[in-house]
Amino acid sequence: MTSDNAHIIEREGNRKFVMLPYEEYLQLREAEKDCEELKAFRKAKELREESPWSGASEYVSPRRSSVQPHDVSSLARRWLEQVQRG
Repeated sequence: MTSDNAHIIEREGNRKFVMLPYEEYLQLREAEKDCEELKAFRKAKELREESPWSGASEYVSPRRSSVQPHDVSSLARRWLEQVQRG
């Protein structure tokens, strides 16, 4: 977004401030908020993918909401591999 209405204020030959219409300021703030939310989403997604338990949902019974005993060793092995890799 560029504005033809923006005014740059200089002091001692350096650009110090920008004045722009309030509506454009609000649009910039909204874009900043969107960027922050996108960064947080990407970080959460990255952490989820790195988690040794990220695939645990495939072992959870939809009826009992618990891990099946025969699948615990598989989960433990994945967790141990993740810990060893750092």
